[in-house]
Amino acid sequence: MALPNPVPVVLFGKTEDAGAAVASLLQPEYEVVHFITSFEDAQSVLPAILSGSPPPSPPSSVGTGNYTNGARAVILGPAFTTDQVESLRATSPASAPVAWVVGGAGGTPAGSVAEAAQNAVNAVKGALAGWVATGGQHDGIINY
Repeated sequence: MALPNPVPVVLFGKTEDAGAAVASLLQPEYEVVHFITSFEDAQSVLPAILSGSPPPSPPSSVGTGNYTNGARAVILGPAFTTDQVESLRATSPASAPVAWVVGGAGGTPAGSVAEAAQNAVNAVKGALAGWVATGGQHDGIINY
C-alpha cells in the first residue's frame, strides 16, 4: 500500500499555539489530522484514528479531521516517556504500518515558539525521510 500524499499524522504537543506552528510547517508533505495535548486524550482517540475511523471527540482547531486514511505517523515530543509510547502502541491497533516518531527526553526546547517549532519540524522530517522513502511499510518507533 502506497503512502497517501500528504501523509496523515497525529501530532502531540503541550499547547495549541505550538501545535498550530508545527502543523503548518509540516505541510505540504504531512497533514495533521488530529492534535493531542495529553496522554489520557491519546488513549481515548488513537485507536479509532489509527484504524481509519473518526475519534469519539472532534479535532481541535489544529487538526483537519480528515480520517479517511487513518494516520500513518504519530509524532510525539519529549514530554512523553518510552513507557507511555509503548502503552499507546499496544492499545492502538492500526489498519496500516505506523511510524511512532518520538522526541528525545529533555523537556521543552529553548527559544520562541516559532524557533522551537522549526527545529522540531526539521528533526521530524529528517527522522521520517527514510521511512517515507521505503513507502512506510514498517511499523515502529523512530527517534528524533
